[in-house]
Amino acid sequence: MLRLILFLFVVLTSFNAYSVEVVAGFHKQHFSLIPYFEKQSIDKTYYLTCVYKYNGELFKFKFPINNSMYLNGAVYGKKICKDEVKVKLRHEILGSSVGYSRDKVNVIRDIKAGGLRVRQSRMDGCDFIEVDGVIDSDAVDILTALIPKIKTCKSKTGNNVSTNIFLNSFGGYVSDGMRLGKLLRDNHFTTLVVQDQLCASSCAIAFLGGYYRKMDGGRLLLHAPYIKNLQGYICSGPVEMNKLKKYYEAMLSSSASKIAFERTARYCDPNGGWIVNATAAELFGITTQ
Repeated sequence: MLRLILFLFVVLTSFNAYSVEVVAGFHKQHFSLIPYFEKQSIDKTYYLTCVYKYNGELFKFKFPINNSMYLNGAVYGKKICKDEVKVKLRHEILGSSVGYSRDKVNVIRDIKAGGLRVRQSRMDGCDFIEVDGVIDSDAVDILTALIPKIKTCKSKTGNNVSTNIFLNSFGGYVSDGMRLGKLLRDNHFTTLVVQDQLCASSCAIAFLGGYYRKMDGGRLLLHAPYIKNLQGYICSGPVEMNKLKKYYEAMLSSSASKIAFERTARYCDPNGGWIVNATAAELFGITTQ
């Protein structure tokens, strides 16, 4: 454990509409508002602890750093703390690196059920929904219960503005994906898949139900429904595939539904599928904007 105080510097900085005070330096003890470097004697790991004040509250986070960062604390301490504080003061969309200033977002409900998390958040007086996890009956039931509680904004003409719902999921059950998609369409939701998000399998099916559909840096993955048995996986029969085809036709234009269904039918593999980014989705008519 180092016992010498090497240096101390103070940084006052601001991010958007709020102010954060960050003080970085070396010390063997912890003092209010002094992020510091230390070397843990047991595992000989170097750490940086950043402590900052935000809206009258003190926050602290600690993480390991490499030897170079430790020896060059004057160079790295300020930058690391500033970058980390920016992240800590952001409301990040579940499963994504996209976020908003925490000052602007109020989490109304944070719902966790099984392998699913649904968050109802409010910004500028309008609610948006974040879905992360398995698309199953919980997803349908939670959204059904939330819809009457969602605060929507009005346009200049007095009409309701479409509510945004962000989707991040490796999939679930195709029947629940179609049910969720129909629910989203009936209630004029805008489905979004953004930076770092993957909306796969039944999630992609639900995404197609958006009255408006947008992608910005995320990916969609579509594949044919399958059933797992003792021998492995077998593709669903013509009855299930026909249900999926009719769903595509109801949610997409004629040309887009044909392309999407044909590509979907090519893959019957839990580990693969037809993957499209935002540009491809727009070209194929899967997204609306």
